Amino acid sequence: MSQKPYSSQDIETAKSKFNRDHVYDTDGNDFFSRFSPAYIVSNENLKREVMLTQNAKNVLTVAGSGDQALYYKMAGAKNVDTFDISFCAHALQDIKTTAIGKLKHTEYFVLLENLYLTGNAPKIPIMSKILPLLPKDTLDFLSDMRDCYIFRRGINPLYLPWLRFRPTRNEYKKMRLCVPPYFNFIWSNVLDLHTQLYDKYDVINLSNIFSYMEQEEKVQTIESLGPYLNIGGHIVLCDVFHNPVPELENFRVHKRLMHLSWYKEIMTLQKIK
Repeated sequence: MSQKPYSSQDIETAKSKFNRDHVYDTDGNDFFSRFSPAYIVSNENLKREVMLTQNAKNVLTVAGSGDQALYYKMAGAKNVDTFDISFCAHALQDIKTTAIGKLKHTEYFVLLENLYLTGNAPKIPIMSKILPLLPKDTLDFLSDMRDCYIFRRGINPLYLPWLRFRPTRNEYKKMRLCVPPYFNFIWSNVLDLHTQLYDKYDVINLSNIFSYMEQEEKVQTIESLGPYLNIGGHIVLCDVFHNPVPELENFRVHKRLMHLSWYKEIMTLQKIK
């Protein structure tokens, strides 16, 4: 990007949501605001989730922690586009793709833990190895949001139960071979996402989004994204809470209970053509 996609007022508004303990202070109504902190790691077993649609070559997935795109790419997707309502997810995604290409396996997790624990990412010692390689818009954002814990959502990446989900050394080596320097990122909420799409996908992953939407919004989202699925394509939902998926006549619903973590449920909506 040649110029910042946000204004100085945007940054001031975002910073005003952090309390004096530097914790993001917000209610449920604006939980996923444009600058809400990103989850440093996924709490989903993405190794299993991507196997639901293991032959997908063109994928659109929520950016989230950045891990979704990494695992789809490792599973063989030729192209992976990402979206998120929070610009923090974009920054974290760029940090991860850059770090994978530059850092050792152990260094990568040291970086993640430090990002989770500190509010000034550019000052983390190990960041010096990747800072010169980060895209300018990400560098600018990290600088503008200094002193704010923008990667503090979710669990500490060294939390023991999560360790079984993180990439092994061999998987990390595979990521180094297939993960691009950066993924295409669409800064959008899910209701407006269709207005910024120009391609068709085998998989559209809306992990952990429907839990925060009204039923009418769920129907609207599925209807708007349906035209962007290839023949036989899937919209994949992974929700924390048990929310019924709207039955639409153009989709076939498959529900699979999977132990992705402690409370996940996968629902695959297959386009009928």
